[in-house]
Amino acid sequence: MKILLVILFLSLAIAFNVASQTPAPQFRAVAFYSTDTEGDHVLFAQDALRFFAALAQKHNFVFDATTDWRNLNETFLKNYQLVLWLNGSPAEPGERRAFENYMQSGGAWLGFHAAGYNDQDTRWPWFVDFLGGAVFYTNSWPPLPAHLLVNDPLHPASASLPNSFLAPQNEWYIWQPSPRLNKDVRVLLTFDPANYPLGLKDILTAGDLPVVWSNTKYRMVYMNMGHGDKIFTSATQNKLFEDTILWLGGKTPPPVKIRAHALAAPPPSGLRVSFEAIAVNPKTGKVYAVDLVKGLLTVVPKTGRASSIKVGDTPLAIAINPQTNRIYVANSGSGTVSVVDGDNDGVIATVDVGSLPTVIAANPASNKIYIARTPPAGDFSRCHGRQSRHQSSLSAELRKWRRKQHPRARRFR
Repeated sequence: MKILLVILFLSLAIAFNVASQTPAPQFRAVAFYSTDTEGDHVLFAQDALRFFAALAQKHNFVFDATTDWRNLNETFLKNYQLVLWLNGSPAEPGERRAFENYMQSGGAWLGFHAAGYNDQDTRWPWFVDFLGGAVFYTNSWPPLPAHLLVNDPLHPASASLPNSFLAPQNEWYIWQPSPRLNKDVRVLLTFDPANYPLGLKDILTAGDLPVVWSNTKYRMVYMNMGHGDKIFTSATQNKLFEDTILWLGGKTPPPVKIRAHALAAPPPSGLRVSFEAIAVNPKTGKVYAVDLVKGLLTVVPKTGRASSIKVGDTPLAIAINPQTNRIYVANSGSGTVSVVDGDNDGVIATVDVGSLPTVIAANPASNKIYIARTPPAGDFSRCHGRQSRHQSSLSAELRKWRRKQHPRARRFR
């Protein structure tokens, strides 16, 4: 009997010692997801559950999951420091209010792909503001890989990433307006414009496309990734996921060596200068480039200092007619073309051309300007450089082609 008591005492002592040496969880996270949604979104959620469960073991945090969105309530959420939405969002007013209170009280959120989807039928203005004003506009199809640019090499979530990397195949969302235009948004990763055009059925041809960002008014990160079963096949992208969840959970990711360019690079003046967004006026030798974030046209003369002109929202492309010394700027965000006088570099006219003009060209011989708009508008326009009103007619050949290929084409002078 004494021997049994000794064994029992020793067993309890060992168990107590082991328990006392087990560190408390770093934080507690819970993932919400749906199984009755689009198949590729379910596949992503299933992969995400396995991935984050493994991370929880590696980094000692609690990772729970639920398909019951009714758990978005104060009593349930107070048990967690971080909430993940893997493939959807709440629809009931009570669930939405509980989430709003959770975030405004210091909670953290990580959302993927469809979790950020919102349109005119969502009817949740707070959530649009939470996303930095981003409203879904269109997407690429089918899912394809894409090169991504790291905009913020100093943020803990993206500090360990290379300057750019190839992300696995995904359905890529584009937003209007771009969340980058919001002063509270910190964009971490952007869709490389070199990907354009991307897609086969639904094609993205141009535009500012932030992929990962944080609204600094909250502890949150949204990621565009989340469609299909290939998302976790990239070690680089997985590192992004890992460091992001650690940062949101309050555990600082391991320190990384800051790349020299990250400290030396000046603040960005736009997304990236593309071949369509910079042009030289052969008549004056001036260089024109867009700043799509601030809606400016920068003018660099042959001598003297550069200056900026306010044009429309999200200017993406430039065309110059050296014969008339006119510069034309396609403003994707405001659906206009700004006409600039090359003599005094001032805007002399603004022409409404419809949503998302992304490509523009000038014909000096005829003084006509041609504009293409990105899908879903997907059309072609023509205007006359002398006037700013809609053109009354097109040639019979062009009308016939337009009806067949681009039924929504606009025509104007």
